[in-house]
Amino acid sequence: MKNYSFSILNTAQTYELRTGFSLLNNLQMRMIPTRGKCGGKAICGRCRIQILSGCQYCNMPAAEEKAVLSEQELQAGWRLACQTTCIQDITLYLPQQDDKL
Repeated sequence: MKNYSFSILNTAQTYELRTGFSLLNNLQMRMIPTRGKCGGKAICGRCRIQILSGCQYCNMPAAEEKAVLSEQELQAGWRLACQTTCIQDITLYLPQQDDKL
């Protein structure tokens, strides 16, 4: 079975992607801090990430994401990490704690 990965562009790091888990879970398993505060319930909208490549390997945006993110944000690749799962390699941008969203 092929191993897939996710790369975080702004940290220049690559990690093994555990398919079947959300990107938020993948980040948490590697002790990578996120801005989320609601525990993955898509309520706070703070676990935003931007998929820079590999969007086609991610699930479609859920209704919960569409309630938090604008259509322009979705088209630009912004997603909620707690609602996004991927099945192949992707590259993402992970906002830092002091980034304004």
